[in-house]
Amino acid sequence: MIRNLPMEMHMVFLLCMSTHFAVTTAESQTSDQHDDSYGIIMDGGSTGTKLKVYKWNHRTSGTLPDGQDSKPGVVRNLQLVKSTKFKPGISQIAGKPDELKGYLDKIMQNAVKEVPKDKHSDTPIYFMATAGLRVLQINETEDLLTSIEHYMQTCPFLTPENSVRVISGEEEGVFAWVAANYLRGFFWSNKPPSQAVGVLEMGGGSTQIAFLPDHSIYANMFPVQIGDVTYLLYAHSYLFYGQNYIVSRINDYLIAQNAGSNLNIKNPCMLKGDNTTVLSSGNSVHIMGSSNSSQCLEIIEIFLKTAADNWCYPKPCAIGRTYQPSVGNLVFYAISAFVYSPTYLNALDELGRLDMQLLKTNAVQYCQKTLSEVVATGLNAEYASPYCLMGLYIPSLLMNAYDFQADRNIVFVKSKINEIDIDWALGAMLQFTQNEDNFCTISAMSSYHIWITHTTLASVILYTAIQILF
Repeated sequence: MIRNLPMEMHMVFLLCMSTHFAVTTAESQTSDQHDDSYGIIMDGGSTGTKLKVYKWNHRTSGTLPDGQDSKPGVVRNLQLVKSTKFKPGISQIAGKPDELKGYLDKIMQNAVKEVPKDKHSDTPIYFMATAGLRVLQINETEDLLTSIEHYMQTCPFLTPENSVRVISGEEEGVFAWVAANYLRGFFWSNKPPSQAVGVLEMGGGSTQIAFLPDHSIYANMFPVQIGDVTYLLYAHSYLFYGQNYIVSRINDYLIAQNAGSNLNIKNPCMLKGDNTTVLSSGNSVHIMGSSNSSQCLEIIEIFLKTAADNWCYPKPCAIGRTYQPSVGNLVFYAISAFVYSPTYLNALDELGRLDMQLLKTNAVQYCQKTLSEVVATGLNAEYASPYCLMGLYIPSLLMNAYDFQADRNIVFVKSKINEIDIDWALGAMLQFTQNEDNFCTISAMSSYHIWITHTTLASVILYTAIQILF
């Protein structure tokens, strides 16, 4: 949805665009055509930290094909140079300063190799944590972030303000939306807003939905500025609804339902022959798979249940009392953890389109098997039961909670576009490239919150003039 915005936001947008044009015109006269820029994101996830090194060049973006416009401020050649994952998740070494330093040393040693030495001092580096740190106690998180920030100040790279933080789940979803539509070339095309794809993203700790509705948004609206266009997105993140945490929640539910001295519990979302041990109230509880898809679906529906109509404001609601506008006839890309189970359970066509009902049907059949039967086919035992659970969870989430219609909504399950990963970090870096040219980034949650970065003398003069006029 793209709409006229309040006067205050028009003033900010005019300020941003005018400053951008003034700066880039001057720069274009002196910039080396082959002068690459670099940026680094450390993606602090729940299972590990991914080091991502990006490269781009504002002057060599290339000539666009016929039918596409050159959009001011949009870098068209942003590319991932290197991606390396370091385990464990950084939340697991909170409060352990020696381990933390060694952990960060390994990451930094890799980073300096990927960026030319003469670019180090001009290369911004960001540590952006996701669900793994959202679930810690606030004091643990802040202490850990402070330690990381102190470490980053000693590294050879540029550390912008607020470069070490936990991003919200909504930001994660919005950045993923930016990445998917960037890779499709949407931002410099002449396509209408209805041709932007929505994004479904799932990590270990949370799951996100972000899309551009064709009507008013009553809550969870995020204005996103790409180039000189502002897109009004709906975005929401469900913490504890990621692929790992939903497993933990089901185990906790089963333990609570079997309160007492029972330390051996059957889990219908696990395959027979599979088992695990978890700690509960100081006791070790042995959980065994029972391969019962109908009982598993009943438990899933408890977590995905929509609030009663008289408790749902504003309407409509998705999970619980969470507002979500209709997804209409939009096309979505489902990425990250949405990819694995549907692919294994043969619920995708040759183009990668998800058949939601087929996924559920195939999952029901798969979940009747034993662990030994599945492992005999060559599948790693580690993934056997999760594929059962996710095969049931994903169609329930889409059709029951998000109100996707099998005959109306096309969902592409893809991890890449043109062999490039669809990744929230790519979307975040695209936003940062705009900052590099004195552009503004805008983020919001249900209201407008605007931050203007890298203010120049020209922008101050322009802002003063606007205040006088209005």
